Amino acid sequence: MPDFLDLLHSIPTVSRILLLTSSALSLLTFFEVISPYSLYLSWPGVIERHEVWRLFTPLLFIGKLSLQTVFSILQNSTYVSSLEGEVYVGRGKVFIFFLLYDWLACILATFLYPMYYLSTPFFGAITYLWGRKSPEKLVSLFGIVLIQACYLPFIYFGFALIQKQNVIPILIGICIGHIFYFLEDILPRATGKRPIDKVVHVLFR
Repeated sequence: MPDFLDLLHSIPTVSRILLLTSSALSLLTFFEVISPYSLYLSWPGVIERHEVWRLFTPLLFIGKLSLQTVFSILQNSTYVSSLEGEVYVGRGKVFIFFLLYDWLACILATFLYPMYYLSTPFFGAITYLWGRKSPEKLVSLFGIVLIQACYLPFIYFGFALIQKQNVIPILIGICIGHIFYFLEDILPRATGKRPIDKVVHVLFR
């Protein structure tokens, strides 16, 4: 138990909160303490019944407890903690702003393409940004091959196509992540303008 607690405390604060919340939602639905139907995005629920948690739980509920869910939670926590603890170390305000942007973009995307659970685009954007920020990192795919981190979202997209799954949420996550990457990295190099830093300065001054 002490080793587990040490491992848990080694995860950056915001990433740890996301990990614990996703894990708790999976456990609570598995043991039928709460229903998955109480977690999806429902505007009548939010507006008429004031179920404001529905604005957040759809992004963090990955599914009922299963081997696949555990794998997804651990995988997502690896990318988000690397983003917080390595890429944005010393720049926590920018990281928090990215998560707020990611959350809002996922919510707004539902007006263009109906989605009730948003963990795929939410964590997909995180994975995309982490890959673009850490392109030299290698990721083990099923313990068989190593691929560069920047290609990971497109590998997921390819597997979803092969399995005939809905790829739209994956594409939405890629788009959300790329917009932020463009504004924070590409645009400043091309024009010298840094819109992300300006917004963060205004929000967190």
